[in-house]
Amino acid sequence: MPAPSPFPGITIPVIASLPAGYNYRNPNAHNLLTSFRNLPKTPSLNAVNQLSPMAQGIYTAIPVGTAFDNHFQGIQRLNNGTHFIISAGNKHNQIGNLIVKEMKDYQKAYSNLSMPLKGKCLRGPIGSNVVTTASPPTSDTQNQLYKLEEGDFWHAGGISTMGDLLLVPMEDSKNEQSKIVMVDASDPDNLKLLQNPIPIPKRNCGAVSGIKLKNGQFLFITWTDSGTMKKHPRFHLFHSTGNRITSEFRESQNIRYDHIRNRPFDTCPKFQAINLIENKNGEIFIIGCCRYRGKTDQAWLFRLTLKSLDRQNIKVKIEYVDKVSMAENDRKYYEFSSSAGAYIDTDGNLSIYGGHLYRRREKKKNILKFAEFSATPLPKANPIQNIEEAWVELYNKNWKKVLKIHGTQNHSIQNYNKLINEPGGFGNTVAKAKYVIPQGWTYYLYKKTNFGTSKPAISLTGTGFLEIANPIPNHNLSILSSRYRKTNEGP
Repeated sequence: MPAPSPFPGITIPVIASLPAGYNYRNPNAHNLLTSFRNLPKTPSLNAVNQLSPMAQGIYTAIPVGTAFDNHFQGIQRLNNGTHFIISAGNKHNQIGNLIVKEMKDYQKAYSNLSMPLKGKCLRGPIGSNVVTTASPPTSDTQNQLYKLEEGDFWHAGGISTMGDLLLVPMEDSKNEQSKIVMVDASDPDNLKLLQNPIPIPKRNCGAVSGIKLKNGQFLFITWTDSGTMKKHPRFHLFHSTGNRITSEFRESQNIRYDHIRNRPFDTCPKFQAINLIENKNGEIFIIGCCRYRGKTDQAWLFRLTLKSLDRQNIKVKIEYVDKVSMAENDRKYYEFSSSAGAYIDTDGNLSIYGGHLYRRREKKKNILKFAEFSATPLPKANPIQNIEEAWVELYNKNWKKVLKIHGTQNHSIQNYNKLINEPGGFGNTVAKAKYVIPQGWTYYLYKKTNFGTSKPAISLTGTGFLEIANPIPNHNLSILSSRYRKTNEGP
C-alpha cells in the first residue's frame, strides 16, 4: 500500500483496459422490496482515523460558509466488504478526490474463519465500531487520498459500484457538462483509472450507477436535477454497443421525474446517490437517496423494466415503488444531502450507508464518520451453526430505536449508559428483539452494569433460526449490560 498522501492526494494511474474475467456484477438481492421496508430508522455508527493529512479549510466549514462547494459527496462499500470509498469535491482548489477507508477491527472478529463463511461474514453488516466511545479503533483508518481530477471537472458526485468497477460522475457546472469515469477498485489501495470516460455534453450529472445485463451489454443510469434540468429533474440512460466496458456508449433515453408512474405528487427528490440493484428473480430496481426538503433523510425505491433491448437502443420503463424515512439527526455522522449509497451483501441483504457532509470541529479530531442502516436479515432455510453468523437486534417499544449486534463484534457491552447512538441515544429499556443465534449460545441482558447480579433479566436462547420476541419478558425493566455466553456455561 502506498504511504498516505496529503491533500490534494496521489494521482491515479491510467490504464487502457481491464483484464479478461473482470468482475462487473454485484450480488443479487434476495428480496429487495422486503429488505427495503425492513430498513431501520436509526443506524449503527462508525468512524475511521485519518492517515492522510488535510489542512484546515479542506472538506470543512472553516472558514464559515465554505462547505457548500467543499464537501464529501458519495460513499460506497466495496464488494470485498472491508473497504469503503468516499468521493469529494473542492471547488476552491478545483480538485476531485476519492478517499479509501478500511475497517480492520471488523475483520478481527472473523479472523479464524475459513472461506466461504469468512467471506459471507465480512460482507455482511458491519455493525458499529463506536458503540461506547467516540474514538474508533486505531486499526480502522482512512488509508489513502487519491486525486481523481484537477480543473473544471472537480465535482465528484454520487458514486456506485458495478462489481469491482467504481463509477464516478464528474461535473463541470460552470460550463454545464459532465463525464462518467470508471475506476478499477479491485485493489482498493491501488486504484486505477480507465481511460476514455463517457462524455455527457450540455448537462450536469449528480449521480450514476450501472449494471451488466444478461445479454452482456452494460446499462448506465444517471440523475440530473440542476442547471437546465433544475425545473424537470430526470434519469438519463446510456447503453454499450458491445459487451466490453471499452465499447462505445450511447444515450438511449431520458425519463423525467414527473413522467414516472405512481410517483408521489409532492416535491421532487434531489438524489445524491442512485444504485441499480438486481433481484434474484431478475427484477431490476433503483434506490435513490436524498435529504428530502432539506430535513428528512430518505431512500426511494423504483422498479426499472426493460421494454426493448438491442445493440442500437435500449428502452425502459421506471415506476415508483416505495420510500422510507430515517429518523432526524444532528448530522454529526451522516446526512443524505451529501453522501449515501446502497450495498447488497453475499446473502442478498440490503444496507444503506450515509456519510457526513464535511469534517467538523469536534473534541476528537482527524476522524471521518459514517453510518450503516442494515435491513433485518431475511430468514434462512437452514439453521446457522456458528456464532460468527449470529445477529441480535434490540428495540425500544415503538421499534424506532435499535441496537444491532453482528457476530462476535461488540459481543459484550458493559454499560448501556455509555452507548453512542443518535438521535437521542438508544436508552436502556429493551422492549422487543429479533435475533438469530446458533444452538448452544444465549444472549443475556442484565439489570446492572458489568453483568451484575447472578441472574440476567432477559435470556435470548439460540435455535439457529429467526426468533422474534414482541414483547420480550420483563420488557419494562431497565437493561444496563449484555453479552453472549455458551448456554451450558450459564450467564
